[in-house]
Amino acid sequence: MSASRQTALGVFLIGGLILFGIGLFWIGDRRQLFADNVELFAEFSNISGLTRGAKVRVAGLDAGEVLDIQIPPNPESRFRVRFRTTSDFQTILRTDSSASIQNDGLVGNKFLQVEAGTSAGMPVTGGVTIKSREPVEVADLIAKVNDTVKIANDAVLDIRTGVNDTVKTILGLSLQTTEVISDVSTQVDKFATTGNSIGEDVRSIVSNVRNGRGTLGRLMNDDRLYDQLRETADEGNRVIQNFKATSEDLRAISSDLKTRDLGSQVERVAGNLENLTKEAVTAIRTFQGGDGSSGGLMAEVRQTLTSANETMANFADSSEALKRNFLFRGFFNNRGYFDLDAVTVSEYQEGRFLPGRQKISEWVNSTDLFAMSAGGKEQLTEDGRKKLDFAMSPFLAYSKNEPFIIESWAGPGNDPERVLRSRERAIMVSDYLVRKFALKPNNVAVMPMNVSGVTATPPRDGVGLVLFAPKPRR
Repeated sequence: MSASRQTALGVFLIGGLILFGIGLFWIGDRRQLFADNVELFAEFSNISGLTRGAKVRVAGLDAGEVLDIQIPPNPESRFRVRFRTTSDFQTILRTDSSASIQNDGLVGNKFLQVEAGTSAGMPVTGGVTIKSREPVEVADLIAKVNDTVKIANDAVLDIRTGVNDTVKTILGLSLQTTEVISDVSTQVDKFATTGNSIGEDVRSIVSNVRNGRGTLGRLMNDDRLYDQLRETADEGNRVIQNFKATSEDLRAISSDLKTRDLGSQVERVAGNLENLTKEAVTAIRTFQGGDGSSGGLMAEVRQTLTSANETMANFADSSEALKRNFLFRGFFNNRGYFDLDAVTVSEYQEGRFLPGRQKISEWVNSTDLFAMSAGGKEQLTEDGRKKLDFAMSPFLAYSKNEPFIIESWAGPGNDPERVLRSRERAIMVSDYLVRKFALKPNNVAVMPMNVSGVTATPPRDGVGLVLFAPKPRR
């Protein structure tokens, strides 16, 4: 190959390389590959057609591109979009900036729009996840408009139907009113006719009475009736005279009894009764030991009861000592004798209470149990009592001799307030369950868990019902 042709070929290759470099630099500059960039993240539930390489605009100005879209690991998570912007925009990108997916025009490509933050927010750094707003789909807006139009049409139809029914009701009431007026007019006419008939009958009766016709007329015009009434009055006077004579006879009998000295005999009988009463009172005082002496059957009974009480107290103290003795502790625990008052909240949380038994528990949130009263204190609601009744159903199959613990957790607040609330809640639930299900108070204990100062992870706010039941035998 001649030297001139080699020179031309070299010039062509060098020119091609220069043009390729210029084009590569121009493309890289257009995509801002050579500028200082900051990578940020945003999360969306719906990507809405956004793809890798899509533009990123900050306050409407091209600032970068979408680098990657990560698929969520489960349905509850969201898509994670990684994008970059030039470092020039860090002065307006703040922690309160928000990202959204928008269309470039009405039906153009999707791009990521990032709104500038405010002076109250901190400047963003690489790797920060900013807030996001879910995209609005045109199809969803059209569907909502269709639903709204349908609801409006249904409302118009309902109103039209209601107006028609109202008009029909008014017409029916008008017809009923006309019928009622017609019936009332007929009844008034009948009443007037009946009144006239009654007036004629009354005039006829009065005329007959005056003329002595009929039973009433004959009685009013017959002189023999007067004579009979006169004889009846005379007979009454004779009866009164006989009653007076009988009263005189009774007065004479009373005088005769006084002359027979019956009063002294009655006094002797009363004296004997008084002596018998005194003897009975003396016998009762002797039985009770109230005559000043230290003896008496009642005093002996009192002494016997006092000795029995002291013996039972000593036996109870001995039993309590045996329960705490390491040789007999296991025996009493297996027999169902528990001293719940001696168990602290810390020991209970550490699992030192009855580790050999199975723990059966139910949980109820505080929002389902309590409500603030007018006085500003929490109280157990009626719905809360129903929740507790339902939660107690798994425990009814076990004996009432098993230890029953009521755990209580209080929600946010300072430590003293949470401690008091947890204890008050446990006591309210304990009192209700003891009354409702006839639990043995000695086998029920309250555990205000906030007393220990330990915070549950995750935080808890409610009441737990725990039963320590014997493990099933294999």
